[in-house]
Amino acid sequence: MNAAVQSSGSLFICGQFPPASQPDKTSQLLGKPAPDFVLCRDESGNATAVYGEPVWDFNPYRLSANKINRILFDTVFDESGQEQQALIEEAKYLLYCIIYFAGGGRRGGLSASTLNQYWIVLRVAIQFCYEQKQKHMVGVLYLQQLFTVPTYLGGFYWPK
Repeated sequence: MNAAVQSSGSLFICGQFPPASQPDKTSQLLGKPAPDFVLCRDESGNATAVYGEPVWDFNPYRLSANKINRILFDTVFDESGQEQQALIEEAKYLLYCIIYFAGGGRRGGLSASTLNQYWIVLRVAIQFCYEQKQKHMVGVLYLQQLFTVPTYLGGFYWPK
């Protein structure tokens, strides 16, 4: 871990939101945050997105008057099991990395609606990964396999 890295995430831009709404800062470069790590707070300081929770709400950080959908991890699959949970954890970690380390936009910020668009793609991707269980020669894929093996990525179909 490099203590020189301190990030509040690219969703929260200081000066644009009340100080009470600041999320937790991270200084870790590797590994998942603690389950109680706060990704978003409302103007009163109440957590609306906590890493270990099944629902993340980034509406306090939205830049427009329009509300955005909450990220619902518990509705991705019809059934719950170890394989499904592992895929959800992988997607959560990717979203965390996007928020805290990827940046975005011209000024380095990331809008809550853009994060939601990333979630839409990841949701479809983890469903695709789980559906590969039906193929006995493949089995359940993980996002790392999907995004790094050209054959799997080529088979990924996202309806428009």
